[in-house]
Amino acid sequence: MMANKQDILRSGFIPSLICALSLLFISPAPFPRDATPSSLPEIRVRLVDGANLKRRIANATVVIGHSDGSVFSVGKTGENGEITFNYPPVNATITAALSYRDYADGHTLKQSVEVYYDVTVPALTIPMDTGRGPLAGTVTLQVGNVLPGVTICQVQYGGSRQDIPITGGRGSAVLDVYREDFQNDGKLLFMLWGMDADNNLLGYGTVPDQAFITGMTIQAAISRKDFGSYTFDLLHIPDTAKAYLRSIIYERKGIYHYSDRKSPSTIVANPIPASLNVQTIPDAGESYCHLVELYLDSGHDGSLKSLMQMKKIQPRPSNQHFDFLQTPAVPYNLKVTASGTARPSFSWEGRHSAADEMYLYFFTDDQKNSYGLHFPPSRSTVTFPQLPDKTDSYRPAKMTFLDLQLNVDNYDFIEGWRDYLSKIDQFVSGTFSLPLQYNRETTKTHP
Repeated sequence: MMANKQDILRSGFIPSLICALSLLFISPAPFPRDATPSSLPEIRVRLVDGANLKRRIANATVVIGHSDGSVFSVGKTGENGEITFNYPPVNATITAALSYRDYADGHTLKQSVEVYYDVTVPALTIPMDTGRGPLAGTVTLQVGNVLPGVTICQVQYGGSRQDIPITGGRGSAVLDVYREDFQNDGKLLFMLWGMDADNNLLGYGTVPDQAFITGMTIQAAISRKDFGSYTFDLLHIPDTAKAYLRSIIYERKGIYHYSDRKSPSTIVANPIPASLNVQTIPDAGESYCHLVELYLDSGHDGSLKSLMQMKKIQPRPSNQHFDFLQTPAVPYNLKVTASGTARPSFSWEGRHSAADEMYLYFFTDDQKNSYGLHFPPSRSTVTFPQLPDKTDSYRPAKMTFLDLQLNVDNYDFIEGWRDYLSKIDQFVSGTFSLPLQYNRETTKTHP
């Protein structure tokens, strides 16, 4: 969902130890002596790579706790990325944690922690952040046949992006290719945007469906300018909106591309225009996400701490109306208590019962640990759960909460928190498909 981001053997365990752990934890976790009655006979937890939902994550730690966050049982995922807990507590708290090497950041050892509160479904799938990598190889991209005025080429291929200077109508670069860059057919698509010195978009080029051989050379051109142009009309723009972002993002063979340049720019404006023009490439994608974000000065202090976002996913690009009365209420007064301890608490204000999901996201000041806390919109506070002593490194103690943000999500095809959890699991299992057309509304705030 509505994810994006790796190798289940990355942690470097020898094969015999991996095999032993898989045999040990592929069967259901034992029934603890202090178990309390539950409406569910078991909960199956499955971990997948957030960048590739088909990739299962083995040998990751999963802790299931009571509704107050105290530990009920702990185990490891098997080779299939799954672990089953018998007789789980009511309104269980489930924490998944793993360590990984981020190959795009100097092979840095990082940790990812995801927590789900008030779990009442028999099957839960948790997408995990696993960084990038490993490196698949390199491609030399040679750019020629460039439109007049183009001084820089912005190339996107999968999840990677790079700027290539253009001199005398030509440019060249060696591009690192990671496994996340491949389409779901195993091939590569290169999108090239031609910009002038003032960052104005002049034209584009594409090199689709390239079979990959490391060290290969690819010839590309920026010779087309047959953009499609569409209008976004904005309704009920709040007075506190001081900046905006708009784009059309298209999906093709499992890869997402901004269709007006490498990435859209945030534009400061007062007032926000009620009508926006957006360019896109004709017939480029299999589906299109029409996106508008408004950045809010909710505290009237000049800082843009809140955001309203609307997405309209459709099979074809088209003119759109965005009514910002349809977004969830913007949360406010986000606070942290017991910071610097193993179990910090977070609280906020605002009514969000009509939404489907809320989540908190933050990471450590060295950017090596990332945390996602997911919970039903009926909550107005969460406390980080208890973790066993042997998982001490995953605790958020003695850290600064960087980029702490609270998000509220609503989908027009989901009916609340339990349905949200069920549909994630069904989507990954292949028993549920996203509608061809749907809307998603999000609000977000920072402390």
